[in-house]
Amino acid sequence: ILTKIFGCTTANDGFGHRHFVQPQGLPIPTQSQFSYRINQLFPLEERQITKFGAARARNRNSPPKGHFYESVGNLMERVEADAYVVDEVAEGYLPGSHLPRLIVVRVRCQASGMLVGIGFSVGGERASAYRMAKFSMAIEKVKFCGLFGHKITPEEWPCIGLSPHEISDRGPGMTRGARSRTGQGEPVIAEGAPSHMGQSKAVVESSNPRAVKLEGGPTYVTTRLTLPQLAWREINRTIRENHSVDVTNRLNNTAVVEGVGHTPLDVWNFLDARARTSATPMLFDDAVRAFLTPIEILTHPYGVIYLNQVFDSPELRATGLHARGAAGQAITLNAYMFDVCLRHLWIEYEGQLVEVDAQLAIADGEEQLYVSVVEVEQIALLRRQEHRKFLDHRQAETAHWDERFEAETGVAADQGTRKSGRAKRNNVASIEERRAIMPHLQGRKGAGK
Repeated sequence: ILTKIFGCTTANDGFGHRHFVQPQGLPIPTQSQFSYRINQLFPLEERQITKFGAARARNRNSPPKGHFYESVGNLMERVEADAYVVDEVAEGYLPGSHLPRLIVVRVRCQASGMLVGIGFSVGGERASAYRMAKFSMAIEKVKFCGLFGHKITPEEWPCIGLSPHEISDRGPGMTRGARSRTGQGEPVIAEGAPSHMGQSKAVVESSNPRAVKLEGGPTYVTTRLTLPQLAWREINRTIRENHSVDVTNRLNNTAVVEGVGHTPLDVWNFLDARARTSATPMLFDDAVRAFLTPIEILTHPYGVIYLNQVFDSPELRATGLHARGAAGQAITLNAYMFDVCLRHLWIEYEGQLVEVDAQLAIADGEEQLYVSVVEVEQIALLRRQEHRKFLDHRQAETAHWDERFEAETGVAADQGTRKSGRAKRNNVASIEERRAIMPHLQGRKGAGK
């Protein structure tokens, strides 16, 4: 302002201090006078938006307008979804490698504060994580936790059903890939929060786990947990929060008088007992088709194969597919997988979903079957690498033992010569020779006889 508008230049006072000078001797404003006039011309809100940006200015100066949950009265009337990154990095199966980071998507009911769904993706925030979260919302949580090999009771995580009104940010959660593949289970209202405005879904945004940021150079935390184990830890955290987070502000007078507890689970049970719910139920098979990832698999005499892993079940054997596989008829089938844990697959066969289980080569601990797609791919790569090494090993071992035979006997191990015709085992000379040597070979010509 002083140089461009008032035409000032700078000068040195001889003591090392520089100051502004107006060549024509015209008056110039001080810093305080300039700020005073700016404050008169431009309101505080406009100045702060210009200086800090609209989002920060809104967060600093906007007066509270109430809680989001004040506008809902039923369970699942409106839900919010958001993602966070697990801080730990899982160690890979290849030497010196690490698996991609695990991304967690959680869905929270505004009315009760209950975490009603959770989904996962690997390596980045993907639409499949939001579909998986909807899958977990739609089905019984006992079944959902069972996919990871763990047991809970229905009372520990009772929420089942989808919401008619979903809020997520303008990322993968709003893309077509996050929607139901069959059209079933789609919300009536799918609302996208404006970019960089976490307040638009503050209920779930404020409850996401946050790691302490360390100063200094970059660091990372490694863990020996597998991706399914990390996922189960986050599910465990979700259930724990449902039992321990304080949601006292959601309790109306009636709830307080009746002694309702202060956790999301308590509020859920209170409203659910009064049929105050907007949750839409969904059959398990329909949820699988709508939200899980579709794949193609091949039949095998022992079951079906996906990424070198064999899957089988009594239900699959009842279909007769094994017989067709044993007859050499390789059949491609459509199936669905649970990306973060490949313990089970669901095969589409003659209009029915058939659940199949991962199989071990020999009897062993079943916990090793709880692996993610990324881990199965790394294990398959290890199998291929080791198989290539084995081919060289087998040939080298053959040469090694042939060399030892020749060194010990003085003749080559392979002394055979191929001739035409049949071997003369029944002519007179062969019969006489056999009569002479067989008693010695059978031990009938021992000493003293």
